[in-house]
This record gives sequence, structure tokens and C-alpha cells, in this order.
Amino acid sequence: MVFELEGVPLPQNSAQTPVCQYLYQQGFSLATLLTTLPLNVIPIVGTMGFVVINGFVHAWALHEGFLAGNKGLAIAQQVRYIRSSFRAYAMFGIVAIVLSAVPFLGVMFIYTNTIGSALWAIDLELSGQLDKYSYQALEEMK
Repeated sequence: MVFELEGVPLPQNSAQTPVCQYLYQQGFSLATLLTTLPLNVIPIVGTMGFVVINGFVHAWALHEGFLAGNKGLAIAQQVRYIRSSFRAYAMFGIVAIVLSAVPFLGVMFIYTNTIGSALWAIDLELSGQLDKYSYQALEEMK
């Protein structure tokens, strides 16, 4: 049985992909958080490292729905794209984590971070940066 989306055939396991990708990404976020938590023991450099690493993962988590749902990228394709855009994702994530840590206003910044990631996703869509990571591009490369 072949699933199709707007006339384009999808991989055989695509029916379970969104749930599996979400669980993988959430598990990766939790594992990263737990393994980088001891960095906070090192006064300044450790905290900065913690925020950079977890900011990168947080920015990926904010874009995961767009990358998997709208663009149909599998985990391997997401990792390839995210690694190529490390600096942008790290910077966005650092700002998002720092703003979310502001007392009392952090709750509001959670929403503004989500809106910011949606606006960034629109920019990515309009610029076509993700087109070379899609299934069609991978098939053309073979």
C-alpha cells in the first residue's frame, strides 16, 4: 500500500513517522538536558555551554512540527539540515531560553518564542532553503 500526499508517494512508514519523530525529538531533548545539567557546576563557561547546547535543541524542538509535518522531513533529513544551520538555531535557541528564564515574564516569552519560530519557518518556506532536504530532492540525487 502506497500513501500519497498531493499526488506524491510517501515512504512506507510515513503513517507512523510524525509520532515517532515527535517522540524521538522529545527524548533527545530530555537526554540532552539531563546530560548537560552538570555543566552548570562550572561557573560562567559551563552555564554558557549549557545554554548554547540546550538552546540549539530547543530551537529544533520549536521547528520540529514544521520540519516533520509541513515539509515531511524524516529525522535524518532534519539532522542534516539542522547541522548545516547550527549557528542560526543556536542563536535563536539561546535567546529563547534566556527570555523564557525571565521571572514573571517568562510565560509570555514562551508564546513569543513560538510566534518567532513560526515567522522563521515562513521565511524558510519562502526562501526555499529546505527544498534540497525533501524526499523529492533525495530521489533526484539517486
